[in-house]
Amino acid sequence: MKIQDGSSYQNTQIQNEHFYAFDEEIVAPADGKVIKIMNGIKDNIPSEMDAENPVGNYVIIEHTSKEYSLLAHLKKNSIQVKIGELVKEGQYIGKCGNSGNSSEPHLHFQVMDSLDLESGKSLRIRFKDGIEPIQGDTVSNVHEYKDTFDEKFDKVENTFDN
Repeated sequence: MKIQDGSSYQNTQIQNEHFYAFDEEIVAPADGKVIKIMNGIKDNIPSEMDAENPVGNYVIIEHTSKEYSLLAHLKKNSIQVKIGELVKEGQYIGKCGNSGNSSEPHLHFQVMDSLDLESGKSLRIRFKDGIEPIQGDTVSNVHEYKDTFDEKFDKVENTFDN
C-alpha cells in the first residue's frame, strides 16, 4: 500500500486509479526463477473483494535458497514475465492492482517455504540491510529511478481462507 499524507488514496475511494499504489511498477525482490503465474483476473472495484480467487493475479518466484516469494493482487494482464524465466532482483514483473481478496490496490508480498499456497509456511522476511519487518511496519525504499516513497507491508496467514 502506498501512503501519502496519511492516506492511501486521493479524492475518493471509488476508483482504483485514485489509489496511489494502483498501476505502480512491481519488481522482483531477488534473483530467481518464475514458477507460477496468474494474470487474467479482473481488478475489483474498491471495497469489493473476490473470495473465489484469494491472491488474484500473482507471480511466484523460486530463489536459490529454496524460498519462494509471492507477489499478489497484481493488475489484470500486467505481468510481463513467463513461467521458467530467470529474473534478476529489481526486474520489472508487473503492475500493482486490486485483484483477488483485496479491498483496495496494494501488493501482498510474502516469502514461503513451498510454492503451494495452501500448505506452504510463511517465512520471516529479511532485507539485505538486516531489516526484518513485521505486520504493520512501514518500510521506506529509495529506487534509483523514483523518488522516495513509503509502502506498508502486511504479512498474512499461510492459507487464504474465505
